[in-house]
Amino acid sequence: MHLTHVSLNGCVNMHGLNWGSSAGQPSLSGMFLPENVQVPIEQPIRLLQNLNCVGCPNIRKVVIPPAARCFHMSSLNLSLSANLKDVDVACFNLCFLNLSNCTSLEVLKLDCPKLTILFLQSCNIDETVVEAAISKCSMLETLDVRFCPKISQTSMGRLRAACPNLKRIFSSLQQS
Repeated sequence: MHLTHVSLNGCVNMHGLNWGSSAGQPSLSGMFLPENVQVPIEQPIRLLQNLNCVGCPNIRKVVIPPAARCFHMSSLNLSLSANLKDVDVACFNLCFLNLSNCTSLEVLKLDCPKLTILFLQSCNIDETVVEAAISKCSMLETLDVRFCPKISQTSMGRLRAACPNLKRIFSSLQQS
């Protein structure tokens, strides 16, 4: 399988994306393959560049560890997945991550050194979680935390300190 762009937008049958199972073998929880389809464990999806799972209402957890070998993934869009609570992504070449309007998001673990854009608009995520997540994203330039009720004006300095390369923080907070 040599897919480079996958769009599962609005898929109600997806309940999770866990690529940390079966020795790195990708697994789409809730997605079913016909019995005659054989996916060899020694050949995980390697060429995937863009994955869009926008507005998947039943997805709750996303895990993409280094063992998933997603060396080419540059864009991951999980926006509008209102029940997504837990995101744990380690992708060396990921540049763009959109989690906007994932209003249930509580856990965010990132090991994405080339991530340059992170959208968290309208997420109800704690500022300490964001600070810890971006600390392993050394190339992060743009962070969107508009309409995040748990992100305060005082945390902007800590976010910049956690990721010194930040050039833009989009916030709906008024500066005093």
